[in-house]
Amino acid sequence: MKKINLAIATFAVLATMSVANAKQTDKQIHDALDTKMNAVSYLDNNVSFSVKEGCVTLRGDVDTVNEKNKARILAEATPGVMKVENLIHIK
Repeated sequence: MKKINLAIATFAVLATMSVANAKQTDKQIHDALDTKMNAVSYLDNNVSFSVKEGCVTLRGDVDTVNEKNKARILAEATPGVMKVENLIHIK
């Protein structure tokens, strides 16, 4: 009986992990990152991005390295992002 309960518990944990790690579509990634970028005024108008197969490419011009890094951090923290290519230039 203990083996059955352990098997059921293991299956429940694995099923939960699968749902949590379900692949996000490029559109879902784009929409989530767009919401984040719009919330940061200095990135909203200065940074654009594209998403292809979970890879985000950031482009634009910002005033500081901190702003460039903030855009990268936001992208990396977006669910489904596999890689970030940061092509943002500092003015």
